[in-house]
Amino acid sequence: MGKASFKEILENASSISSYCVTSYMFPFDYSLYSGLLPLEQYASRYAFGYRIRDFNTGNDFGHKQNRDVDGVTRGQYHILLPDGRVQNVIYKADDTGFHADVTFETGH
Repeated sequence: MGKASFKEILENASSISSYCVTSYMFPFDYSLYSGLLPLEQYASRYAFGYRIRDFNTGNDFGHKQNRDVDGVTRGQYHILLPDGRVQNVIYKADDTGFHADVTFETGH
């Protein structure tokens, strides 16, 4: 069994969720909307982000991510580690795989 590409994983995930929604929650006739974009193109662009910084508990972490029309996902996240360092990860995921640049900051 070979490795699945990021694109294959996403395509399989979206077909599974589409199947579950249409089969178990409610029937839906997609033929009524034949002129609309396919699900892969409609849902291919997105962006989100969040940050949690709680001075009472010391938690500090966040994540930003976006995906463009070509299916390339880019993002970054950070987390305050127990030893006081901050781990930063900047990544890109595309048909060639997941590529991450991990760095650490001291003295947070």
